Amino acid sequence: MMNNPIKIKQIFENQEKLVGDLLHASCDYFSYEPTIQEYCSISNSKDCITFVASNERNENLGVLCKKMTTESTSEVIVMSVNPSYRRTGIGSLLLSTAESESIKNGNVYMMAKIIGPSQKSPPALNTYNFFLKQNYCLLAEYDFIWQDCYCGIIAKQIC
Repeated sequence: MMNNPIKIKQIFENQEKLVGDLLHASCDYFSYEPTIQEYCSISNSKDCITFVASNERNENLGVLCKKMTTESTSEVIVMSVNPSYRRTGIGSLLLSTAESESIKNGNVYMMAKIIGPSQKSPPALNTYNFFLKQNYCLLAEYDFIWQDCYCGIIAKQIC
């Protein structure tokens, strides 16, 4: 965990720019520009909730976008932490904030689509292991959802 206090807050404006900036900074995970643009567009939709992690200097260090997919389930659409601040607890704070907000809205489950572990790329395995540590489990892995990439469907019962 970081020594400097990290604030997690929901943002209501400039989501597209903030998401784009953080995804571009995470080029080891997000290198395909059309996908970055798609996530930026989704972050600006009315059914998407965006949380940002910032420090005392108001630097944006991480972002998480989620939306309800069913009455009982919310989905993490995209999450990214600035590479300089990874492994400091920011991702865990973002995810726990999103889970708490989802519980308040009556959700029982949280899910996400990640690059599946069969892809065997170090960034994909880091993401997979992060979610395993947060008590998510791999429900399925498909090779037909995303082009040239395995898609892992992960979920967690949050209440």
